[in-house]
Amino acid sequence: MDVWERIYYTAAMVLSTVPLATLRYWPFRRDTRLPVWAFWSIYTVILLLELVWMSAANWPEPLAFELRQRSYLGFMLLFSLLFFIGIRRFWQQLFVFGVLCVYGAPVLILPPLLGNQLLPGLPDYSGNCLVLLLEFVLTWRWMRRFLTETLAPFYIWGTKSFWRMAWLLPFGFFTVEIIFSVEHSTGNVMKPVSLIICYIGALGMFTSLHFMQGILSRLQENRILEQNIGEAQRLYQLQLASCQRLAQEARESRRMRHDLRHIALELENQLNNKDWPAFSQALEAYTKRLQETKERFKQGEDA
Repeated sequence: MDVWERIYYTAAMVLSTVPLATLRYWPFRRDTRLPVWAFWSIYTVILLLELVWMSAANWPEPLAFELRQRSYLGFMLLFSLLFFIGIRRFWQQLFVFGVLCVYGAPVLILPPLLGNQLLPGLPDYSGNCLVLLLEFVLTWRWMRRFLTETLAPFYIWGTKSFWRMAWLLPFGFFTVEIIFSVEHSTGNVMKPVSLIICYIGALGMFTSLHFMQGILSRLQENRILEQNIGEAQRLYQLQLASCQRLAQEARESRRMRHDLRHIALELENQLNNKDWPAFSQALEAYTKRLQETKERFKQGEDA
């Protein structure tokens, strides 16, 4: 590789990894073991080691392309391993990693097929850089919204058992993409039919996830409705108990008023007859009943 080829190869590696790495980091940015600067520092070190390895290697030309592809694949796998170490929630990570594999397959296959046709005569990987840049400019923001907004019900309502099985869906589509793409490739060169297969696989995966998202959203709505119904029933029971208590207090109040009126009449009769012992007993009973009434109302207010 000459100088320009190395420059474009480096740019292609950066363009093919940084957008995907950012997408993978974005849903878990608040639940990481490492700060963001640590991720990109390690990424820079891995990238420099890869470039030193590529510069030091003196591969024969017939095998150079294949060995570069394997070295590039090793670089991506090593960088992907960093996320499993630096971010919590392993099964959710594995799910997002599978989604990005299916999304990234057609994105990374198109540049080698189209790059040299767009910029013929220029150094290798120059056209790849242009195609990668255009692809991510057109799709990166949509993919970020898909991971953070469309899949939001997955993160909210997904249980541990759900996440332990959910990753099989994207990896199933990715496995089918790889198998059929390899079958329709010539040596290490992908044919256009491989790209079509990857697009079909990506379309199938996104359609399936949208379908699952709709189901989870309906389940979420049903759970919220059940919670609202339960809360309404609880409030109804509280209001019913309060009304029953008020009705009981009203009956007690009427009875106590009747009793107090009767005692007051007895006091009046004893006072008119000047029967002081009886008057003293009636007054004591009246005072006791007043105290009982006060205590009952106080207990009703505390309840």
